Amino acid sequence: MNFETRRNRSALFLYRHAATPRGHRDRWHPRDWPRGCHGFSSRGCEVVVCSRNAPADLPTVADRTAVFAPCDVRNPEAVQTFVDGVAALYGRLDVVVNNAGGSPRVDAATASPRFSEAIVALNLLGPLYVAQAAYRWMAQQATGGSIINIASISGVRPSPGTAAY
Repeated sequence: MNFETRRNRSALFLYRHAATPRGHRDRWHPRDWPRGCHGFSSRGCEVVVCSRNAPADLPTVADRTAVFAPCDVRNPEAVQTFVDGVAALYGRLDVVVNNAGGSPRVDAATASPRFSEAIVALNLLGPLYVAQAAYRWMAQQATGGSIINIASISGVRPSPGTAAY
């Protein structure tokens, strides 16, 4: 995708579920922002981030600071409202980075069905809801758009304590 021709027109939104170790909740992991969004922001893209809770600080590159909006990606109606709001605000939606996910450590033998359903909803259904909502906008644009789904290293190596994940 050629962002040079879309400077100050493109909207990127990224969401991250902040399921990090205790004491680090809702903080941006240092590798998330520089690698994931620095390039987009430095090329003029507007960046909107979401999670269930507001982060302590928002990523900033030069004079561009990301915008935050709360959204629980497990809720398809909330996702549609969020995506519609972003696309209406910027007039388009060019890139979606599906980066929500994770699971706290829990013993698979004792995890409740409700817990397992919430983890599956976050890691499987959430990205699907976001992609569906984004596609509705991207399909109407002459230039389309890109949906980037981030996968976990847990797909290729064991992660004890995260069976539902």
